[in-house]
Amino acid sequence: MCSSAAHIQLQLKSAVAHLKLAHQCSLDAVLAMVQEAYDETEEDREPEDDSDELEEEQSEEESLTLTSKLQRAYKAVRVRPRPNRKELYESLAFVSRVSALISTKDLVVDCCSGHGMIGMLFLAFRRAQRAVVIDKKARESTNVMLNAWRDFLPCSDDTFSVLEGDLREMLPTLLESEKDKGRICVVACHACAHLTDRVLETSCAYGVDVAVCPCCHRDGASDQDRGNIASAARQNDLPLSVAMDLVRMGRMQASHYDVRWRTVPKSITPMNNVLVCLAGARRGIDGDPSHKPRRDSPSGYRRERQQEVDD
Repeated sequence: MCSSAAHIQLQLKSAVAHLKLAHQCSLDAVLAMVQEAYDETEEDREPEDDSDELEEEQSEEESLTLTSKLQRAYKAVRVRPRPNRKELYESLAFVSRVSALISTKDLVVDCCSGHGMIGMLFLAFRRAQRAVVIDKKARESTNVMLNAWRDFLPCSDDTFSVLEGDLREMLPTLLESEKDKGRICVVACHACAHLTDRVLETSCAYGVDVAVCPCCHRDGASDQDRGNIASAARQNDLPLSVAMDLVRMGRMQASHYDVRWRTVPKSITPMNNVLVCLAGARRGIDGDPSHKPRRDSPSGYRRERQQEVDD
């Protein structure tokens, strides 16, 4: 559905105002934050050593973090097809950003990832009890990574599954079948832009938490909407990709979501904006007083940023 230029401007300005208020900074600081956000951490950087040598002392093995063990298990894969290294590091960085802001879930729905690593990582880090991947077609690389990471995943066969089909049909059907919407998170990392918007719209309709890392920004809106957003971007000195994601943020805020803006390092992917949309405020409005909206604060922002640097 097309939106008027004035409405687009309102959504964009609402999102910028939210970030300025939450972090007590100027528009210039907002631009710097949404384009750079956080310094790279050692966890996010791709290892410089690409050696296939995996034998090390037992004491060093015990000192490895779970992330390092997962990376090592990935490197040990000798069969193909295997997801490429960029997809691995995108998945690790995305899950790190999202899991820092959401509670542990009964179900995480991994939309359009193909390889299914994001769902697996939520299970490996014990941030979800079940993971369901929705994609047009199951991929052999999913089975390859399930086998590679089997030692880090729950033993039960029903904790991870793949649904083949049209996202527009499969996602509503799955969410409709789940009783506790507050224990669900839908995620989409680099789904095509129109699919990212469908993930947001469907998640909003069912009142569940949702996190996305959009891409293909030029394909993510109607010609009229894209023109309106481009005009708003020029008026606010914003890159088109940032403006489009800010409009997404504004739309979710208008639906009473508490939206957090994060990024992953550009060394991993240039399409690095992450929107984490928390549905607690929406559920509270719908009559559930147990879910309270979370508010950003300057002190909270500094603590989160310092924690990421420390990690």
